[in-house]
Amino acid sequence: MSVGRTIETLGKHTAFAKITEESFCDVLMDDGKARINNFKDKEWPSLPVDEIVKRAQNAVGKKDTMFLVTTVSTLQLDADMEIA
Repeated sequence: MSVGRTIETLGKHTAFAKITEESFCDVLMDDGKARINNFKDKEWPSLPVDEIVKRAQNAVGKKDTMFLVTTVSTLQLDADMEIA
């Protein structure tokens, strides 16, 4: 996965969302606004970036539970921000 790519979820309810890989700029669309969500950093240990990327890539194209979708999406966004 190259820098500037992100994993996002598509669907009204994340429990049934499809996980896709998109350009970070395309995800932001026209407004160009993004924020980093670090509110769990003190509670959860950080994973190595290569593990985060591997988990996110393995989730692309799958439909799974809300836990997996939100975890992978959040972890991947965090990894992209740390790499960039």
